[in-house]
Amino acid sequence: MTRYLQIPTALAFCLLVGMLFSCKDDFSSDNYTAYFGGEVTNPLSRYVLLYKGNRLVDSLPLDNDNRFFQKFDSLPPGMYTFRHDPEYQYVYFEKNDSLMVSIDTRDFDESIVFSGRGEQKNNYLMETYLGNEKDREVLFDAFDYELQTFIKTLNKLHQKNVAEYQARKEFIQWSEDFDMFARASIDYPYYARMEIFPVLHKLRTGKDLTEKLPADYYAFR
Repeated sequence: MTRYLQIPTALAFCLLVGMLFSCKDDFSSDNYTAYFGGEVTNPLSRYVLLYKGNRLVDSLPLDNDNRFFQKFDSLPPGMYTFRHDPEYQYVYFEKNDSLMVSIDTRDFDESIVFSGRGEQKNNYLMETYLGNEKDREVLFDAFDYELQTFIKTLNKLHQKNVAEYQARKEFIQWSEDFDMFARASIDYPYYARMEIFPVLHKLRTGKDLTEKLPADYYAFR
C-alpha cells in the first residue's frame, strides 16, 4: 500500500495553525517591540519572509554572511510564519521576544534551532512537529489493526506526548495564549488519526467498521 493514504501530518499541523490564526490575527491589539534574526546555510534565495497569517509582515534580506536581523517596533504577539522559499515553518512571538534561528536548507525542518528570548517554547513546537512526523511512520501499519488495538496503540502514544507537554509546560511556564498552540499541536494529530482510521482501514483492509465504532468514538469533534 502506497504511503499517500497515510495521514499528512504536516498538512494537518498547517491546517491547525491556520484555524488558530483566524482567532489570533489581530493587528489592532497592543503592539510590542520584538527582534528576529538568524542564519541560513545553503540559501536558496536572498530573503527570509515573515508572515502573520497570509499577510506579509516584512522581507528580511540576507547579508553577505547569509544572516538576517530585524527589530520590530510594532509586532503583535502570536503565531507567525517565516519562509525561505520553497520551505516555511512557524515561530511564536510574545512581548519583547528576541529570537535567532539557525536554518540549513538541505534539511530544513530538522535543522531549525531557536536561541534567545522565547527559544524554549519555539524549540518545543519544532520538537513536537518533528515528533508528529516520526509518529506518522510508527503508526503507518496501525491503520490495518483491529479497532481496539488501534485505539490502544494511538492512546498510548498520545499519553506519552501529553506527559511530555505537561512536563515542558511546567518547566517553561509559557503563557496561556501560547498554551493553546502547544496543546493543539499534540491533540490535533491525535484527533485527525481517530477521524481517518475508519476510512483508511476500509480502504486498506476492505473491512467496514462503521457499526462497530463505540458510541463516543467521535466525541473529540
